[in-house]
Amino acid sequence: MNKKLTVLIVDDEKDSRDLLKYVLQSVEGIEVIGEAVNTESALLKFLDHKPDLVLLDLVMPGKNGIEFVELLKKQKLETNIVIVSAYSN
Repeated sequence: MNKKLTVLIVDDEKDSRDLLKYVLQSVEGIEVIGEAVNTESALLKFLDHKPDLVLLDLVMPGKNGIEFVELLKKQKLETNIVIVSAYSN
């Protein structure tokens, strides 16, 4: 049996999380293991599930996406990260 690629979605915007989850659910071999709305909840979910990939927004309330990456590095936690961020005026 092939191992699925596990993904954690971290974005404070529900519409963005929903869109990413919708797209990923249509791809065979990918499992969305959780969603987080900020870096604090993302870190807890990361520690619980150890995802293969984190889809990470940069701009969030509280600590931003870069600070999340720094938290992972500080704790010597490794994963693949893809930045998925947008800005509109």
